[in-house]
Amino acid sequence: MNKRKTEIIDAVSKNHNIKLAGLTLTEAAEYAKSFPNTDEWFKGKEVDLLSKEEAGIIAHNTIIEYKKKVLLNHRMKNSFKEILKRYTKICSFQSPLTMT
Repeated sequence: MNKRKTEIIDAVSKNHNIKLAGLTLTEAAEYAKSFPNTDEWFKGKEVDLLSKEEAGIIAHNTIIEYKKKVLLNHRMKNSFKEILKRYTKICSFQSPLTMT
């Protein structure tokens, strides 16, 4: 892997607090084989489900950061609770969030 790719992967890993690793040429070649095969792609409902899941993760991470930085006042906490309750009901998504 070239230096620039390594720098990008390291920056994204650090900024999003996740561990990422580049693919070897062999791994990349294996993924490239399946890319044009649309039978292996996620379909509409699957994409929607992933989007809902990701939205929950983003909300979870945002609220945690807001709580750490004491950016949520009482009224905002209640608003977040209500939004989360409605979102959970609409999406049938069981959120790991707790608002205290």
